[in-house]
Amino acid sequence: MKKFLKITNALIVLMAVCLLVPTLYAQANNDDVRIEFVAPSSWDSVHAWAWNDAGNVFTGSWPGPELDWNEDLEAYVIYVDADFLPFTLILNNNAGTQTDYIDITESVRIDHSLTRVEFLPPGWNQVHAWAWNDNGDVFDTGWPGPSVEWDESAEAFVLEVSESYLPFTLILHNNEGSQTEYLEITENTRIDMSGLRLGFTHPNWTQVRVWAWDANGDMFDVDWDNAPLMEWDEDANEWVYFFNTEGVAMPFNVIFHNGAGEQTRERPVTRPDTVVYERVRLIEEEPEVEIEDETIIEEIIEEIEENEDNIMLIAIISGVVVAVVISVVVVLKKRK
Repeated sequence: MKKFLKITNALIVLMAVCLLVPTLYAQANNDDVRIEFVAPSSWDSVHAWAWNDAGNVFTGSWPGPELDWNEDLEAYVIYVDADFLPFTLILNNNAGTQTDYIDITESVRIDHSLTRVEFLPPGWNQVHAWAWNDNGDVFDTGWPGPSVEWDESAEAFVLEVSESYLPFTLILHNNEGSQTEYLEITENTRIDMSGLRLGFTHPNWTQVRVWAWDANGDMFDVDWDNAPLMEWDEDANEWVYFFNTEGVAMPFNVIFHNGAGEQTRERPVTRPDTVVYERVRLIEEEPEVEIEDETIIEEIIEEIEENEDNIMLIAIISGVVVAVVISVVVVLKKRK
């Protein structure tokens, strides 16, 4: 009898578990929705969280149940009872990274393998990333965006972004006022900004911006007032800016300005190594003559009109004197 009761209790517990967790399966049942997920390589685990208009799809709390790897499908796989359709799904690694909201209406394969951006900065101590596409911001944090970590094997700062965001526009910056131009990312890429160093010395300016253009037009997708800031190099005692030599065709031209109405003349850049301009002379605009009292001009005009005859006489006498001087000079030359 006791044996029978133990079996009965076990069956009751098993039935309860089946009733509480009807939505997540390692194997497919009829009419189940299959979701395949190719996770980023940096994820150590994958968890699922889902809900519909009636409430949560899975029991328990965040981050949701952990998914199993399916060798045949080469993906993490979950099976969800079709009765829950449609529902919204988030896949996460339980370590602070997650997908966007994914609306599920049928079986689907979600590929979040990563686009890799390797970045060699111009002597920056830190790198942050900001990116967006036609659907909005790529990262769910505010400016300055996530920190990009140094990868010893790549010998570069490495940013990995889900391919689902392609194409996107990227800005890499040091959170200290210097940044790259807009970078259009469509595939794995390596960006080298360590090659061309542009230097500029000016003893008085408190900030320096650099404006650059080549035969194809402006080299920065910003306006004059928002041209890239140069950084002060204490050791070199000069302002510096680094160009990506892979994306720059020389020669090109630069103008430095301080954002306060002062600027240098146009300067050509023709070589890929350090380019330094020592104390470039400022362009000084000719001062405008301001007339404080217009009556002065009127008085001068009246005086000229009143003495018109005298002025004509002076002009005639001056002409005669010049003619006599020229005649004497000619005579003297002939005598010689």
